[in-house]
Amino acid sequence: MAFENGTASNYLDLLAKIVTFASANGWTVLEQSSTQVYMRGAGASGLDEIYAGIRAYEVTASNRYNFELYGSWGYVAGKTYNSMPMAAGPMSGKYVYTYLWNSEIPYWLSVTGRRIICVAKVNTVYQHIHLGFINPPATNNQYPYPLLIGGCGSTDTYNYATTSDVTAYWAYNGSTGSGNLSLPGGGWGKISTDGSSATLVSLNSWSPIHAKKSNIITCPDDTYMLFPIYVLNTDFPEIYGQIDGLFQISGYNNASENTLTIDGVEYVVFQDIHRATYGVYCAMRCN
Repeated sequence: MAFENGTASNYLDLLAKIVTFASANGWTVLEQSSTQVYMRGAGASGLDEIYAGIRAYEVTASNRYNFELYGSWGYVAGKTYNSMPMAAGPMSGKYVYTYLWNSEIPYWLSVTGRRIICVAKVNTVYQHIHLGFINPPATNNQYPYPLLIGGCGSTDTYNYATTSDVTAYWAYNGSTGSGNLSLPGGGWGKISTDGSSATLVSLNSWSPIHAKKSNIITCPDDTYMLFPIYVLNTDFPEIYGQIDGLFQISGYNNASENTLTIDGVEYVVFQDIHRATYGVYCAMRCN
């Protein structure tokens, strides 16, 4: 796993920095421009083919400088990003977004050959990105392509100042975040703040302390516990997999950008966009 913390000059520079760091840590650029990239991750074995990308767009009059996040089951040169294998059809118009701005953006990047996780600070809010595989409780034959594309919203007309319940990061436990997951039997499932689509399986993110998450504080010795985050089906008791490198953590006496060392491993803490109650914090692994 590779980790980087830095500051981008604006949203386009953030895109460039994500691409540069991912390219050095298991990802190959297939197509790239100043506003768009399509990449392939090599996975843990170096032999996987994990397809994901980012399209940056701006609407200056609405203060929108955002990323549209997408993924597919394959790559065909010359096709548009939304017409790649399994990126069209039921996924048309159901993409995931992260809301940025055209000023300096502190960022934190965690990259493996299987996935890219990025947190970006925009003004006083924290925007989240996940591109790549989760870790399923299954063999590769049973679940060959557990691709999660995660962001902070399902609508392209929002901006970073949209802080109502229609935006939430993709791992917002026990509520609705924003993400698309490629399912074991084919097709997609959706985590969405804007409601479920009849054409997509309804998903949620969860942790073992879901029902008590807002009441969890520290351990008796004032250390923090880490809780795994899972993606599951909201209608049936099916767990599709665990997020790699990200955990739920209590917000008690805690704050975004805090660094903690737990069992010799360093983590950095972040809140869910604008939310700052005990139950909405996560910890990104740094080493």
